[in-house]
Amino acid sequence: MLRRPRRHRLWQQRARRRNSLCTSSGIARTSTKRRSKPSMQRSTARQCNVSGTIVVGHTDTSGSPTYNQGLSERRASVVRDALVARGMAAGSIQTQARGEGDLARPTRDGVREPLNRRTAVTISFR
Repeated sequence: MLRRPRRHRLWQQRARRRNSLCTSSGIARTSTKRRSKPSMQRSTARQCNVSGTIVVGHTDTSGSPTYNQGLSERRASVVRDALVARGMAAGSIQTQARGEGDLARPTRDGVREPLNRRTAVTISFR
C-alpha cells in the first residue's frame, strides 16, 4: 500500500485550516484580523473555474443545541455575505449549519472549545 509522505499530510491540514474562520464564543461575526480571508478565498475562486462554494457554520457545545444551531446558521450567513460583498456570485454559494453536530475537537456538553467555533468554506472546481 502506498502512503503519502508526511509533508503532504501536513500541507493538507494547513490547507483545511486556512479555509476555516474561527470566531469567539456566542458571536456570529469574524474578528477584524480575519476579515481578509473571504477576500483571499474570493480571489482564489476568481482565478479558477469554480463550480460552487459551500459555507458551513459550526459551534462548540457551550450553548443549548437549539441556540447553537441558530448561531451556526448566522455564522455561515455572515461569511456568505462577506464573499458576496467581495464579488462572488450569490447563486453559487450554499450555506449549511451543523451546530454542535460536527466537532473539530470532540468535547463533553457545555465545553467552550475555540477550534469548534468556526466557519468552513469549500470551493469546488470544474
